[in-house]
Amino acid sequence: MDPKIKNRIFYIGWITWFIAAIFYGYEFTLKVSPHTMTAELIRDFGINNTQLGKLSAFYFYTYGLTLIPAGYILDRYNYNTSLLLASFAVSLGSFLLASTSDIYIAYLSRAIIGGGSAFAFLGCLKIASDWLPSKKFPFMVGLTDLFGKIGALTAGKPLAWLVATQEWRGAMYILANTGLAISVLLLINTILMPVARRACDSHRRLGKTACNEIAKRNNNENKIFVDGLKSIIKSKQTWLLAIYGGLLVAPIIGYVELWGTPFLETAYGISKQSAASINSLVYIGIAFGGPSIGYLSSRYQNYKVIMFLCTIISFVCFSLVIYISMPLYLIRILLFIYGACTSNMLLCFTLTKIIHSKKISTLAIGFTNTIINIFGAISQPLIGKILDYYIKTSTHTIHYPKENFQSAFAILPVCLILALPLISQFKTSIIKGVKE
Repeated sequence: MDPKIKNRIFYIGWITWFIAAIFYGYEFTLKVSPHTMTAELIRDFGINNTQLGKLSAFYFYTYGLTLIPAGYILDRYNYNTSLLLASFAVSLGSFLLASTSDIYIAYLSRAIIGGGSAFAFLGCLKIASDWLPSKKFPFMVGLTDLFGKIGALTAGKPLAWLVATQEWRGAMYILANTGLAISVLLLINTILMPVARRACDSHRRLGKTACNEIAKRNNNENKIFVDGLKSIIKSKQTWLLAIYGGLLVAPIIGYVELWGTPFLETAYGISKQSAASINSLVYIGIAFGGPSIGYLSSRYQNYKVIMFLCTIISFVCFSLVIYISMPLYLIRILLFIYGACTSNMLLCFTLTKIIHSKKISTLAIGFTNTIINIFGAISQPLIGKILDYYIKTSTHTIHYPKENFQSAFAILPVCLILALPLISQFKTSIIKGVKE
């Protein structure tokens, strides 16, 4: 291949991926933002903990329902245009949430944010799959997740400070305007992409390059979608990977993304900003662990061993944080290790891609992510429901004895234990990177 063409493909791929990754980091900030404004949301909307859990979980309801259609759309249509429309929808949902005092409109706004966000992670992986070498895919999954965790960190202490100075509605307006700025970036990339495509069209002889793949158009897209979805649903390995990922994600969504900050406030008598900062160490751990585990698994191909050891360590660290009182510096260390180890669930997306053909790989990853997010959609309101069980008055509060939080969190370490037997069911042929 002409080095100039190779460099052109390289730079187009990385620039396009980078803009999509910024969108992913932004939507992740919105995804986890309720955990830094729990008291304010309960106060302003006059809701209880179950309703707060639902408000946060409405993101996951539409996120999960949209993932499969998003995978199909990204596989078939222009992903730059799809990401542009999705980014605008997320920004619109943020404006709606900031401006409403009706809890049902708030539910709708979170649903809009979740629906648009479904395109972000899948879009990044689609771009990486089309433009960058396949051997880099596990690393790219981890690197994409790194942007998500940077977004999550933004939703920690920085957002808590913003809520304290601007109130939560002011903070949401700022986030909404940030989304509009990202939409402008995506619009510019969408306008410029045809230039890159024309360059690709003139070099179709290059074989199975990213350019050639983008130039192709299949006349049987609908048949591919239906047949592909059937094969995905029938794949036992896909279900095992999705359930495994869901069991690892449930504690992250249930604890880290909503109830962890008020738990640390209550258990250790610290401020919201301090609790959010400590809680954010999970995301720093994931940001470190995602690319690192992706690299190690690609290099040594020991997926089963890595997943088993990481899940065991995650269980131990998470259980200690919840049930054992200890100095805050140890809490910080354990949460970081927990985040780094639990990021092994990202391997589910790599293995799902290995199982299925490239034509339906984004659809398959979307299906896997749908199942994973069902666990999160259940965990947040379920914990809220258990917490509400302990209060018999109509007072809207999130302040409980830490024992109540510990009882509500009991389902989360169990998820990690239930994930362990699934690892032994992963086929050796898949672990070695051989298609079924």
